[in-house]
Order: sequence, then structure tokens, then C-alpha cells
Amino acid sequence: MIPSLFDLANKEKSYGFIKLSQTHLCTNFSLPRTLTKKQKQIANELKKKVEHDMEQKGREALDLLDKILIPKVDEPVAKVTYLRMKADFHRYMAEIKEAENDDPQKAKQSYEEAWDIAQQKIRPSHPIRLGVALNFAVFLHEFIKMPEEGRKLAQKAHDDGNADLLADTSGDSYLESIGILEKLDENMRIWTATQEQDGSSERGNF
Repeated sequence: MIPSLFDLANKEKSYGFIKLSQTHLCTNFSLPRTLTKKQKQIANELKKKVEHDMEQKGREALDLLDKILIPKVDEPVAKVTYLRMKADFHRYMAEIKEAENDDPQKAKQSYEEAWDIAQQKIRPSHPIRLGVALNFAVFLHEFIKMPEEGRKLAQKAHDDGNADLLADTSGDSYLESIGILEKLDENMRIWTATQEQDGSSERGNF
């Protein structure tokens, strides 16, 4: 049933989403220099297996989102939630695949669609809208190397969300929104400081 599935997705407690996110973390590591040649070989083989399993699960999740979840929801928060998940999955797929593929472009398209709907139909301080802005800004700034666009998006989301939140502090998601606003602010400070120091881009936080 779509409503119960959305309840999971809205809180990002979908089993598949959590498992893929955890696996994604497992693939982003560097091998210690103290490992023997045999140990490194075993570790690399394990990493490849994890990446293969992750890609398979990711494709299954994308298929579910494309064919069932996204087409059957019209409510803005649900639609934006699923589009953001689709974009995140495509980003994960792009990060684990060395060969060129269309996942980065598909991720960008899904983030753009989610962000457009969020701006039109969801209040600026809603955590779902802020969460899309957070992930999209980091994706632009660090993954496809569009730092200025990423900073502008983060700044707009932060300013609009903060102003809206100050106007009404009684919402149920107030603390959650504050947390995402803090992450947006932290990322902007990191990006600005890093650029001023050496022109490089330190990784922001999702």
C-alpha cells in the first residue's frame, strides 16, 4: 500500500534505503598501508562484492520507485520524498561505478524535479524541502563540480527556511528543520573557507 510505504520513506526508514546507505559507507574507505599483499587482495575482492550487491539492490530500488511509487503519488511531500530517494540512489550508483554512465545526469534530473516541486508546493522550513536542498547542493558542489550553483542553492534554502521558521516556531518538525538548517550553514562555511584557502572543495555533510 502506498500510504504505509510513504510513512517509511518520509522518515527515511525504508529497509532498502538504509541498507544501501550503510553499504555505500562501506565502499568509501581506503585500505591501511600495513596490510599484506594477500590481505589487500581479500579486502579488494570483498569490496567488489559489496559494490556489486549494492548496485543490484540500488537498481531494484530504482525500479520500484520508477514503476510503482513515484507514478502513484500526487501529494507533494510524498512525491518529493521519492524523487529525492531516486536521485540519491543514482548518485550512489555513479559513485561505485568506475566506467562512465548516465547515473549522474539522472540524479541531477531527479534532484531538479524534486526541488522544483518542493519550491512550488512545500513550505520553505519543511524538513523534506530542506533535505532535498541539502543533498542537491552537495551533489552540485562536489559531485558534478558546479560549486557556485551548489552554494547558491544552499544559501537560498537556508535563508528561506530560516525566515519561514522564525515566523512560526510551533511546527511538529521544528527541531528536525533546525538540524538541517545547521547542516546547510555548516556546508556553506566549509566551502567558503576551503575556497578561500586553496581553491579546493572539502566534502560537505548530508
